[in-house]
Amino acid sequence: MKDRKDLNPFKRWLLSCGFALEGLRFTWKGEPNFKIHISILILVTIAGFFFGIARWEWVTLLICFAFILTLELINTALETLVNWIADKQWHPLAKITKDVAAGAVLVGAIIVAGIGLIIFVPYIWQYFLG
Repeated sequence: MKDRKDLNPFKRWLLSCGFALEGLRFTWKGEPNFKIHISILILVTIAGFFFGIARWEWVTLLICFAFILTLELINTALETLVNWIADKQWHPLAKITKDVAAGAVLVGAIIVAGIGLIIFVPYIWQYFLG
């Protein structure tokens, strides 16, 4: 195979997209929490269509989706890297690194859930009590 530097920019971009898709596939196959986030994303999207949420609410949800999925992907990358580095011997800093990365996903998920409640509670309230 040619050196990547010798490829034209479009072919380099396509190659990079292929690597990114491999990362997504790895995360999908190996991380149950990523599947949970995707499932919730689908349910929230269905709810958004059902309730006819406003355009700004869709934008907010898209930002939330991107935020939490990105955090989960970064968490997976860090965990994989730490597992590789600490392959032969457990180290307390490896645990801290993995715990902090998981904590970032948890904080993000709590914030995103709060935003979801702010968006959907009025619609749910109106639907059932209005």
